[in-house]
This record gives sequence, C-alpha cells and structure tokens, in this order.
Amino acid sequence: FRKKMESAKRLACLGLDDYVPFLIDQMPRPGCLADVCAGTGILLKHIAAAGSDSVTSLAAVEISEHCLTHLSSLSLSLPLSVVEAGQASPNLTPAHNVCLAVCLSSLHVIPAESRQEYLSSLVSSMPSGGRVVITDFDPSFVSKKTFGPAAYRRVSVETCRTLLEGAGLSVIYSRGAFPTPMWWTVVGEKREG
Repeated sequence: FRKKMESAKRLACLGLDDYVPFLIDQMPRPGCLADVCAGTGILLKHIAAAGSDSVTSLAAVEISEHCLTHLSSLSLSLPLSVVEAGQASPNLTPAHNVCLAVCLSSLHVIPAESRQEYLSSLVSSMPSGGRVVITDFDPSFVSKKTFGPAAYRRVSVETCRTLLEGAGLSVIYSRGAFPTPMWWTVVGEKREG
C-alpha cells in the first residue's frame, strides 16, 4: 500500500496524468514513441497503460548501463526496444519507426557540447512529420540545494527552442508551467524542405 501511495504521489508530482494524454495527442501517425534518457521507465509504463492505438511500440533510449539493465526487465503491454545510446547519438535508425521522441527532464543529462549533435542525430532517424517533445524544469524553480550539481545544467525554454531549430525542426508548441508549474514543454516538428 505504501509503495502504491508513493507511486501515486510521484505521478501527481510529475504531472503525468495530464502529460501522457498530451503526448499521445502529439503522435502524428501510428508508430513508435521513444523515451530519450528513459531512466526508470515510469513514462513508458504510463504510456503503455493508456492503451492508445496511436502508440504501436516503445523505445527506451538510455546512456546509463544501470538503467539499461533495469529497462530490459520491464514488462509492458507494447513491444519495447531498449537502445544503448552514445553521448552524441541516440543510436536510433529509421527502422525503429519513431514518430514521437520525448525527452522528459533529461536534456541536462546530455553534455552541453553534445546536445545539438544528439538532437540532430535523433531527428535524422525520424520520418517527415515526426515530432520531438522536450520537457524540463524551469531553471527559476530549480534549487541547487535539492538538485546539487545538476541544477547548474538545467536549460531554459529559449535554449531548447534554439536547439530544436538547430536540428532542423519547426517549433509548433511552447508552453511554460506544463505539465506542472515547475516545468516547461516545447514541441518541434520535422517538415519537408
């Protein structure tokens, strides 16, 4: 019971009850949804549980060997590909059929000098119309006491927009205070030409 309560509190804190339907609405066509720097896989679990026909498979993209081991053990209701990524490349290919890639509170995990290359590589593996959703903490809400050194690596929504445009995407959505007041969310779309 205690574990269930902790899980419910974490879900409410992340705002996933609003965020997951939003992500499903961002799917341009039925296909694979990729969670970039997937961590514990909590996002993938809730997307799979949502049962949408738009999400036909999932990809967990991760840099950490520890997380890769954990993600490989997940039991989900959708086909799951676990992808070991480099710090400058997500190692996704067109064969993964990724229509939507999500980077939830993990852009800071990718070294600053590699972020543009990483996102450009991610976009190159996606079909025209594919979308990238990036959500992260607003730096003004980040406590250095709580987050430690990671607080210094948080990025602003303006930096995110620049990175997505640098990767050849058109920014089609940009919103602060979503999915909770502490977050911002930006969506980029890959277009022909």
